[in-house]
Amino acid sequence: MKNSIFSIKVLSYCVLVRPKQWVKNVLLFAAPFAAGITFTYDTTTKLVSGFMIFSFIASLGYVTNDWIDRKNDALNASKSHRPFAKGDLKVIDFVVVNLLLILLILAFAKFVPLDFLFCIYVYFVNTLLYSLGLKHVPVVEMVMLTFGFLLRPLAGAALLGLPVSEHFLIVVIFGSLFIIATKRLSELQKYPKQHARKVVLRYSVSFLESVITLAITLCLTAYFLWALGTYPDSVWVKASLFPMLTGLLRYSWMRGLENAESPEHLIFQDYVIPLCGIVVIVLLAVPIYG
Repeated sequence: MKNSIFSIKVLSYCVLVRPKQWVKNVLLFAAPFAAGITFTYDTTTKLVSGFMIFSFIASLGYVTNDWIDRKNDALNASKSHRPFAKGDLKVIDFVVVNLLLILLILAFAKFVPLDFLFCIYVYFVNTLLYSLGLKHVPVVEMVMLTFGFLLRPLAGAALLGLPVSEHFLIVVIFGSLFIIATKRLSELQKYPKQHARKVVLRYSVSFLESVITLAITLCLTAYFLWALGTYPDSVWVKASLFPMLTGLLRYSWMRGLENAESPEHLIFQDYVIPLCGIVVIVLLAVPIYG
């Protein structure tokens, strides 16, 4: 009986920290990849440590947000399964999980530079302010989430002291905004007013559609300028424009067919979008590492 209760508790902890969301942190590898760094023991240690720290600090934000939102989540059809909303975990579990995450962060912190830790600090403050109230402010909440995405490639560059292209940052900013606005539109269209979050109800379909159009346009334009400006003579880079275009348009198309409220689920339920991402990486790797 005790083993069963312990297993349920561990499973609830795993759900709480949302390991599926850690896939977002692969953005840390973007700047090192684009710079063509050599994967030595030192660089690999820093990159792996940085990925783990960012994942743990993100989970710290998820746990805090779920605790603050537990009563509202209990009324939301898609969030009522969360451990705090269901009542499976209590305040002692909130403290225990946060302490475990902090200890894990400290264990990896000795392998990364101070500049990276500063990015982590800024990310946590941004997440905390979001959870404490700014998530209820229309537009501001989307910008704060976008800023959180932007900090990932900046943190990855800080790990190895690398510069980051302005065009690449624009790609990340508007690519993130595109996904966030799509998520909001899905929430607005899916849930009845009594179950949708109040901030979502303050948006209009036309506004979110205009944001999506603007974001995807600027994201693609910035990628084209970065790719063609950085490697103007590479046919491989020019070829990468087409899978990039296909992947974004495919995601935009799928938001009308699937549940885009969970972007990571939507992406990995499809075979075209991940395939486009892999093709883009392979095509870029040829001139970068060739």
